[in-house]
Order: sequence, then structure tokens, then C-alpha cells
Amino acid sequence: MTPEQKTVLSRGLLGLILILFLMPFMTLYRGESKILSRRGIQMVSGATISTTVPISGPTTEGRIKPQPLVAAAFLAAVLGLSMTFAQGKVRKLGTAAGAGGVALFLLLLDGTVREEALQQFNGLLQVSMEMPFWFAAIGATVVVTTIFYPDKELVKTASRSEGE
Repeated sequence: MTPEQKTVLSRGLLGLILILFLMPFMTLYRGESKILSRRGIQMVSGATISTTVPISGPTTEGRIKPQPLVAAAFLAAVLGLSMTFAQGKVRKLGTAAGAGGVALFLLLLDGTVREEALQQFNGLLQVSMEMPFWFAAIGATVVVTTIFYPDKELVKTASRSEGE
């Protein structure tokens, strides 16, 4: 894979990751009942939710706090995407740092959210991280892997120099 192809792939995947933040990242369940679903962007900025109690019908509104790990992952994706437009080693290292940050922060979020739900609700609520969340984490890992995967020309040149 040429460096130009790696750049195009990195831009495409990091752009896709930013779009995935508009989709559901996390859902809370109680048994089989879905209680709450949150998109990635809601987890970045916080959200106001309204809930209606079944049968009696009163509606209550509440504010969900922003999740710092999701905000950090979002900013890392923006950083990684912007670094794909830099030149030289800065592009490679900046893009890898941004994509690596996305993967790291999202995986940390998964563990943190599950631990908080277990502690606060004693196992009554189950947390499900949705497919866009996992696609974002895996996509970021693919970007990092592609950046550091050796070029064919580099490998050929290295093997020739060893033979001399």
C-alpha cells in the first residue's frame, strides 16, 4: 500500500468515525426492556431527556452529563483527521496519535460505563455498546495499523541492503 493510499484510507476512516458519533453508541436495558439509548454526540455534549412513566403518564425531564472519555475520543478523531492534511512524519505520527486516542478512549469508556452501571444499579441495568461504537473503535485501530504497516518498497529496499 502506497503512502498516498494510506492517507486516503486514514482520511476516509477518520471521517467515517466522526459520522458514527451521530449514531447510537450505548443502550441501557432492564431485562428485555430498553430504557435509554444515547448517540455518541449526545455523550460528547450531554443531553436533555424526558421520560414518561407507563400507565400514570407523568413526564419528567433530566439532564445527562457529558462523558469526558467520549469527548476526548471525538477530539482525537478531529485531531487525527486534521493531521492527515499535514506533511511528512508529522502526518504519520499525528494521524496515528489521533486514531490511537480514539481507540483507547472508547475502550476505556466501555469498561467505565459497565463498571458504573454495575455499582450504581447492582446489576439491575445492563449496558450494551452498540455497533457504531465498535465500528469506531475498530476503525481507529485499523488506521493505526495501516499507518505503521511497512511499505512494500521499503521492505524490498531493506532486504536488498541486507544482501549486499
